[in-house]
Amino acid sequence: MILLLETLPMPLIIMFGLMLVLIVLMLIFIAKANHKIPQGKAILRYGVGGVKIAYEGSMIAIPFLHTVEYINISMHLINIEFLYSKVNSLLTKDNQQVNLKASFQVHISKNLESILEAAQKYGCSRASDSDFVRSLFAPKFEEALKVAVRQRDFQALYSEREQLKTAVLQFIGADLNGFTLDDFAIHHLELVN
Repeated sequence: MILLLETLPMPLIIMFGLMLVLIVLMLIFIAKANHKIPQGKAILRYGVGGVKIAYEGSMIAIPFLHTVEYINISMHLINIEFLYSKVNSLLTKDNQQVNLKASFQVHISKNLESILEAAQKYGCSRASDSDFVRSLFAPKFEEALKVAVRQRDFQALYSEREQLKTAVLQFIGADLNGFTLDDFAIHHLELVN
């Protein structure tokens, strides 16, 4: 091996060394530029070429030309509880006080428009934060429950839960600024004595 290097001219050895360094630098650059997308996340790439969004596989983002942000598109669980108190009371049409526990599941839809809308409206880090999502939607969900419960007597609430669920979903509506209400369930419903 040493004899082989001694027989080669010096400029050729320098050229091989530079090529080796260049190949290593290119591999490092490709490794840094390739962003794998984890399950339950989407990636937004800003910069040259406009905004690009992907939620599967990987995306190439060239340093100095692109900025990359991740956004959580997995499920956020929002629990709502109305337990009897003077401040947080839930009344039916027949003026009965009820305790109610419900869960709402929201997520950012897996389409480019919804991901971009949520990212632009709230920012990627805030839209990914479960506490922020809860503070954003809990008041609307609480109000929907109050309105729907107030329109029914206790017996109807207990026997017609699907109609209650439909009324709540209708009150909330479809426009949640990029988020989608995936499911809603009532876990506990009882009359306060």
